[in-house]
Amino acid sequence: MGGIAGHETRWGRRLLFVALGLVAILAFGAQRAHRATAAAGTPVCGEIPDGTVWTSAGSPYLICPDGVYNVPTSTLIIDGSTGPITVQATGDYGPQFNGAVRTVGTSPTNSVLFTGPSPTPGSWSGVSGSHTELANVRISYARLGLYATEGDHHLTNVSIDHTTITAIQSWGALTMDGGTISDGVTNDTAPDYASGITHWRGSLSVKNVTFRDLQRGALAASEFGGSLTFSHNTITRAGTAGYTPVQVGPNITLDDLTDNVITDSGAGGYPAIGVDNGGDPAILAGNRGTGNSIDAIVMAWGASKDFPYVPVTQDPAIHPLGYVFDGLGMGPGTTLIVPRNAVVKVMPGKGIGLSNARLDATAGGAVFTSVADNSVGVAICPSILVTDCHDSADEWTGVSLYDHSTVDMVGGRVRDAIVDFADSTVFSTSVLYDFPPPGEVHLTDTTLEHSGSGVDGTHLVMTGGRVADIEDVSQSVGIPAYLTYGKGYGVRGDAMHVDGATFTDNAGPAVFGTNEWVTNSAITRVGTAGDTAVVLEGNDIRLWNNTITDSGLGGDGASAATILGFTGDLASAVHGNQLARNAMDGIDLSSVTQTATMTWAGPGNAASLHPAGYFGTVKLVPGATLIVPNRGLVRGSVVLNGGRLDATAGGMEFAGPRASTGGISWCDGSDRTHLVIRHRADCDSSYYSDNNGIVADAGPQGEP
Repeated sequence: MGGIAGHETRWGRRLLFVALGLVAILAFGAQRAHRATAAAGTPVCGEIPDGTVWTSAGSPYLICPDGVYNVPTSTLIIDGSTGPITVQATGDYGPQFNGAVRTVGTSPTNSVLFTGPSPTPGSWSGVSGSHTELANVRISYARLGLYATEGDHHLTNVSIDHTTITAIQSWGALTMDGGTISDGVTNDTAPDYASGITHWRGSLSVKNVTFRDLQRGALAASEFGGSLTFSHNTITRAGTAGYTPVQVGPNITLDDLTDNVITDSGAGGYPAIGVDNGGDPAILAGNRGTGNSIDAIVMAWGASKDFPYVPVTQDPAIHPLGYVFDGLGMGPGTTLIVPRNAVVKVMPGKGIGLSNARLDATAGGAVFTSVADNSVGVAICPSILVTDCHDSADEWTGVSLYDHSTVDMVGGRVRDAIVDFADSTVFSTSVLYDFPPPGEVHLTDTTLEHSGSGVDGTHLVMTGGRVADIEDVSQSVGIPAYLTYGKGYGVRGDAMHVDGATFTDNAGPAVFGTNEWVTNSAITRVGTAGDTAVVLEGNDIRLWNNTITDSGLGGDGASAATILGFTGDLASAVHGNQLARNAMDGIDLSSVTQTATMTWAGPGNAASLHPAGYFGTVKLVPGATLIVPNRGLVRGSVVLNGGRLDATAGGMEFAGPRASTGGISWCDGSDRTHLVIRHRADCDSSYYSDNNGIVADAGPQGEP
């Protein structure tokens, strides 16, 4: 005998193959010719001859205990033109139409009833057919109401009630318009069935049908191919034992799932609809409901057209069902359009992917977060979707950009993501990561918070807004997380422009990347894992008019900022910055080549805001003069490569980073060598040299 196999997703039971033998044994059994005697009506047993017509004159037609059948080449006509007709199973088995059965002349008053020996759910097997054309028919008290095998089936105003496996099991091409499916339960012998319609393969079209009082779902469409249209149906009290009322698997071609009304369903924390499919999101439009455990469509979806997002809401009146993403992929040329103040919730471990696509949240106020986050939007936790309501910084994977994708967002928030606006495998195009940027992100007054990172690996333009509570959620691998998986930092990428933003409580750097502009921003309690607050690399950088405070304090301690691989006029690229109470109140210079005259500013060490100074290594080329002011402090190396060092003002000090003179004491007797990008084994002294190779050791208090 065939068996049933299955497994559960978070939002429903995904349907797997059920062998035909199970249904045959449970519902219909072996068919044998048998004569029966009835006290009234017309006994029918064995084979039904081709051309047989049943009418009200012979009603009720009493099917013998072993059932009745016709052969593939024969057709039974049930003619209701003279009155209603009853077909009653007297034993366990009902009619098995291996050929065809067709009703004619029926109406709501002249209808056909198939029923069993008693008004007890599951008292007989039900109707089985290869080719059925039924109108104004009711099937009651069967185990499986209609077993529609691989053939054509047309149902009009057909009602099925009080079944114990499923009302309809569909394997062929079935259309159903009108009618009711009600009062169904599904026993444990069929764990993957819906109480309403279980569709395995072939084409299924269901319209204008009423579903009510079903222990399991109204529809379960499986993974074996075929197509599905399910629209303008009404579903009430479905999934009362804890099931998704409408559930669609991934391998069916979904043509239409629109304009259904689902109420008071999905008991036990199940959504109104679960879909694992794709295509034009318009095929999901117009679904409404109220009173469900979750008034939502939970979807794993690949969009081929623009996607107008519908937020999840609660309302005692019937209202649109919103969307929860169990993974969303936006295809090339498409746009995810998020309305004003919408809350977008995503399943744990899943995210939103843009492939040469766009996310448009310019209407303002949108929030992107996890389903575990009950602080905003409709509370979905606890439910079948997620049971742990302690939302963490790595609940979902954020928004990933591929190819030439774009994110435009005004206001709003992104929270609880591992990587916001990022593909964790695509990083900066700096010397560290040789990948092209996958797109552009434009944020205006937007907050990124309580996540594993902010923005990674893209061109970013951020005006205003806030990046806060960014945690290092990667596994410990012995080096800062932001150098491996890009977690714990605020924003990272190439050619990013950040203006007027606020960064607070970030484990890694606030800004890290190549050719970045950071202007007019406030950076506080950043690099709490012991990392520098800002890392800028390349020649096209700006670090203007920022404040950096209380940062780089964890681990071995780090500088307020680091400039890497810069050639140009440092005074033009970096100015107006103020520092206070950082582990190292200075800007660390590494492989910096100065091409113009500038006045040196040494590092500071004050509790109140003070101008940012430098330490580290700077090379002077022809045309460049470094002027050290009176009593200036130079902590690091000055390399004269055709340039000039002007230390004539006197009283200056040249020393290594470990020196405790000049009011600066970073090492405090310990070996503070963790300076973010590079490690210094010996920082006791520095040197300067010209391009003729003359080297002079400055010593801890040297004055050249």
